[in-house]
Amino acid sequence: MLFNGLAAGSLARRFAFSSAALAAAALLLTLLASWALVAQQHARGLAALHAKEMDFHASSARGLLSGIAVRLEELSQSAILANALVDSAGRETYLKPYLNGARQINGVPVHLMLSDFEGALIAESAGARFSPDELAWLRRQMAAGQDAAATQDGAGGPELLVVHLLRYSRTRTPEGALLYKLRLADVEHDAGLAIMPGPPDGVVAADLRRLEMPPLLSGLGLYLVRSDMPPADYGALLPHYALILVVVLALTTAVLLLGSRLALALTRDLRRLEQFSSSVVRDGFGMGRVEARGSREVASLAVSINHMLDRLHEQHALLRNENEKFHQLADTIPQLAWIADAHGRVEWYNDRWYAYTGLTAEQAADNGWRQVADPAELPAIDGQWQAGIASGEPFALTFAMRGADGSLRRFFTQLAPLRDAGGRLVQWFGTNTDLSPLEQAQQAMRQSEERLRESLLAANMAAWRWNLDSGVTRFSENAPSVFGPVWEQARQDNDEMDNWRFLPAADQARLRAIAEDALSRGDSYRCEIELPDTAPGECRWIEVRGKADSDAPRSSSGIALDVSERKRAELALRLADQRKDEFLAMLAHELRNPLAPISSAVKIMELMAPDAPPQVQKAREVIDRQARHLARLVDDLMDVSRISTGKIVLRDEEVDPVAMVQRAIEMNRPLLEARGHQLITQGLSQGSLPVLRGDSTRLTQVIGNLINNAAKYTEAGGRITVSLEQQGGWLTIGVADNGVGMSPQILPHVFNLFLQAERSLDRSLGGLGIGLSVVKRLTELHGGTVEARSAGERLGSEFVVRLPLARAAVSPAPAAAPASLPTLARRILVVDDNRDAVDALAMMLRLNGSDVEVAYDGASGLATAQSFRPDAIVLDIGLPGMDGYEVARRLRTRPETADKLIVAVTGYGQKEDRERAHASGFDHHLVKPIESENLIRLLAGQRGSVSQ
Repeated sequence: MLFNGLAAGSLARRFAFSSAALAAAALLLTLLASWALVAQQHARGLAALHAKEMDFHASSARGLLSGIAVRLEELSQSAILANALVDSAGRETYLKPYLNGARQINGVPVHLMLSDFEGALIAESAGARFSPDELAWLRRQMAAGQDAAATQDGAGGPELLVVHLLRYSRTRTPEGALLYKLRLADVEHDAGLAIMPGPPDGVVAADLRRLEMPPLLSGLGLYLVRSDMPPADYGALLPHYALILVVVLALTTAVLLLGSRLALALTRDLRRLEQFSSSVVRDGFGMGRVEARGSREVASLAVSINHMLDRLHEQHALLRNENEKFHQLADTIPQLAWIADAHGRVEWYNDRWYAYTGLTAEQAADNGWRQVADPAELPAIDGQWQAGIASGEPFALTFAMRGADGSLRRFFTQLAPLRDAGGRLVQWFGTNTDLSPLEQAQQAMRQSEERLRESLLAANMAAWRWNLDSGVTRFSENAPSVFGPVWEQARQDNDEMDNWRFLPAADQARLRAIAEDALSRGDSYRCEIELPDTAPGECRWIEVRGKADSDAPRSSSGIALDVSERKRAELALRLADQRKDEFLAMLAHELRNPLAPISSAVKIMELMAPDAPPQVQKAREVIDRQARHLARLVDDLMDVSRISTGKIVLRDEEVDPVAMVQRAIEMNRPLLEARGHQLITQGLSQGSLPVLRGDSTRLTQVIGNLINNAAKYTEAGGRITVSLEQQGGWLTIGVADNGVGMSPQILPHVFNLFLQAERSLDRSLGGLGIGLSVVKRLTELHGGTVEARSAGERLGSEFVVRLPLARAAVSPAPAAAPASLPTLARRILVVDDNRDAVDALAMMLRLNGSDVEVAYDGASGLATAQSFRPDAIVLDIGLPGMDGYEVARRLRTRPETADKLIVAVTGYGQKEDRERAHASGFDHHLVKPIESENLIRLLAGQRGSVSQ
């Protein structure tokens, strides 16, 4: 009856009955199985204990043997044993104690012996004994030349025998050996365990452990073996299991009787919760909640149910709120948005869709979008639409839709599936993006690219992008027109023009090196490349300009520009500059030629009429002064040309600053006296000033040009001040005047070439506007500076030159007294094609006491020299037919003139002209117009170096 009532009750009651029955059955089954399980576990425990014990003893034995092996190997390598082998003196005193220190290792007795290279005993530990067989084995191992280990049967059981050969760097054969042995029984003391070589027969695996040893001992095959195992005793467990059986039966009966009643009592609150749950399912979750009472578990479950209902209510409200937000967001995005069901039927549109199409919600219901789609595209749209819906994956399509204004616009349509937690497709979310702005941007980009292509064509340049790692280069379409024939030739060899291989190999390497260097510094670069052009003999110059790309450090972009016209212009400019230099040289020559007879005529007038009337002397001085002025203009013109082309060479010598300034004043004294200027000097009477390093002639020219400039631009009777002052490591030279001054507009440009202030039409101040330019450039070549100052027009000017001083200070040498002009009594031949110059010079030399013959060309000059046999020859270079260089060379080959003095008097004054004259055999080189005194002194002297 009891069991029938429990079985017919509620689910809770049936659960209680079943639980009690199962518990009882479990107790009985546990009782029946426990005996077998405990017995089995007991056997396994004993086996595991045996295995652990074996592993422990094996590990202990392995550790002892490994420790002994390592310790004795270290002992064999000790310096004490090495010293004992090579030095027998006194080793008895330390060797045996040293070996005794290792005769017991980790409690294991060890017999040790040290032998020499023949195996003879040197020393052994106390108590060590080695049999003749063991010593014979030692000698065999020494003969084999290798460390060895072996086992042998001894009186106390198996023994381990090991030898370590002692070798040292000076020999390859062993110098000695360390031999040791030990009893394996001393390693393992357990009565039931033993260490022996090789696995013994009839021993099961559980009673056997192989000992893993160091390499030297690993080949011995040592095992730890258990000789006996006590059997397991299960009889002691029987009384305990009998008592357990009685307890189990009693508990089973109690569980069966009390379990049903207890289950009913415990499930009362659960049944109440069941009733509430049924009402929630039936009526829906409203504001009603279950009462939290009863047991703690049931009350907790009630609280959880109430909390779950609260959360469901909140989530429902939140879901409504999120739905509203989603619709608001969908209405604010720029795309037309909509939602369709799982089959693709549109259920909702955003406001922008309605605004664009002009449809109402009723008109758009159930695929109303087809009304605004382009009818011509509908079949294709339907096919893509159905295929995409069937795939269940995101897809896209493009089609046109008619707007409310009737115009068709193309839209990019995207659809994305929305799935639930189980992965089931529930909705589609779609957007329509207006492609009109993108198409307009693409059109603008195409127009921009077209304008860029037209610009590149107009400028004859190509654009490129170069990846330096891969070498791939992309060129613009007009590259063939820029690079010319080399591009077409390379295209024939390789259809894909994606690198610089069409350039010559040397230019490829040079371009890459320049690009690599610039990109490593983050800088731009350029490289000019010469390529052959279409016309034979013509070339095409390409300038490649590039810079690093910001998005790729090893990538570079740039242009290739055809600069052939510019290069031709530069070539033409260089040619014009060369012709200018040639023209200036010829101009200087042609200007100097007439100056030579003028200077000679003035000297003749001075020699023939030293006491001439004042008017004649005045006229003579005017001629001399103007001839010198013209010569100075020619010199300035040639100087500025040489300086601008970098052809001027400065001598490095010590320069006395006082003497330099005095020479500059003397050079301009005739002009100063002619204009009646008052010259004031300051600092020229100093006893000692540091010397300058530089070219004395050029520095004198700098100061002389400034004094000359002051004299020309100061009215007659004006005041000119020349000052000399040391300021620290610099020498300051000032030239000031109270002349015409300079306006603020011209002051910054006063050192420009060919620049002059405004002047009257009569050009009374003279000059070419190059003197100050020469001053500035020569000063800078000496490491100095020059500055111009003026308070304004009619307020005078001042020029200040600053030059660096040399390190050491020297006293200026006393000025040499002017030497009197020597009287010539020599035979002199003058050769020049300018008859006036020849006749005037010959007359001047005759007045000085010389015997002079003249010739007007090279051939007659050679003939006259052969017959006249002169002591010195004055020879012009620019002769018709045979030039002066050739005449000089031939004169040096003739015995009558080979050692005679030859002086070049010419209008060619370039550095190259002087060097060529020296190479041709000239002793001196003078530039027309010459100073008569200089020529007379040279002719009175002997052969010397070329005059500078």
